Amino acid sequence: MIHHRRHVGGFTLTEVAVAIAVLIVIMTIALPQFTKMLMLRNEAATIEGLRTIVQACESWRSQGLAAGAPPSLAALAAAQPPYLDRRFQGASAGQPLFGYRWAYAAGRARQQAVGNINYAIQDRYAVRADPVQRGVTGQRSFYTDQTGVVRFELNGPAGPASTALEQAEN
Repeated sequence: MIHHRRHVGGFTLTEVAVAIAVLIVIMTIALPQFTKMLMLRNEAATIEGLRTIVQACESWRSQGLAAGAPPSLAALAAAQPPYLDRRFQGASAGQPLFGYRWAYAAGRARQQAVGNINYAIQDRYAVRADPVQRGVTGQRSFYTDQTGVVRFELNGPAGPASTALEQAEN
């Protein structure tokens, strides 16, 4: 009597090798697109964050909470009611937010004459956001100040002379 053995489950080495090869091809195609999508998401969130900071600084100044610009992002987040989401407190302490490191600096006071009286006004500030790892968490660096214009650079830190985002989009 001849007994036939049935093959019970499992894959051959060839089938496993083909499956791995297909996965490698799919990952090779998908990973750069996924990274690009994450960078675009981080950049969009950072641009929105910069615009929110400009609005928060203007609200701070218009409410007369202090003379001019706020001293830090943390002050804007800690105010009652807060002008910024609490995540910006961490960002002002050097913790990444949206894949970017943020830096805020209040400007020096300037003299403004009103009639015969000179006033010291501190209404200037600058905010920079640089990718934690360029090409992975973001491509562009961003800058804004009291003008509200968001500027960017592709290969290094952005500043007041960098290309205006609105100009580049048109």
